[in-house]
Amino acid sequence: MTVALVGTFFPTVYAIPAFIGSAILGAVLLLPVRLYLAAAEVDISRHCAGVVGIWLFAVTGLLILMAPQDGMIRIGMLLMCGFLLQLGVMDAASGWLPRPFTAACLCSGLLFCFAFHREPEIRVMETAAMAVVMGAVCHGVNRRRPQLGVGDVWLLCALVAWMGVTDALQAAFMGLSGFMLWQWTV
Repeated sequence: MTVALVGTFFPTVYAIPAFIGSAILGAVLLLPVRLYLAAAEVDISRHCAGVVGIWLFAVTGLLILMAPQDGMIRIGMLLMCGFLLQLGVMDAASGWLPRPFTAACLCSGLLFCFAFHREPEIRVMETAAMAVVMGAVCHGVNRRRPQLGVGDVWLLCALVAWMGVTDALQAAFMGLSGFMLWQWTV
């Protein structure tokens, strides 16, 4: 008898089809990004962010689908990762976080919170507080010359709507650390 160290929601036989399905879903989710950037005359075809994003989404999707969580929690995680895939690839390829994409991520995070969170009013207050604080920070930082984009503020507010303020700040600091390491190596 073997004992598994990791509990999964479904048998591992379905891991390969789940991975391939997540990769196909990631490619489909990137179509609006490709169309938006093509309309802005940004060539994403030669940028590696799309392929890397699809592979990371496929691995993350596989882990989410195999997680022993409630079905709605897994759907929410997969939906949030889809938005983050779009925003991450767009930011890596062009340096932009356009408002239609960040606002859609924020609104869907709030709707998911209203539908499935035990206390949605706390999450809404956290999101509003983050918007005020980050709006003030953005205004203060950009006083002399633009350094912090408004898309970054919208993205951080969307992360708070999806995950809560403590998890969003932890994710933001990990992302900032990774960005700084990447900038130092390039």
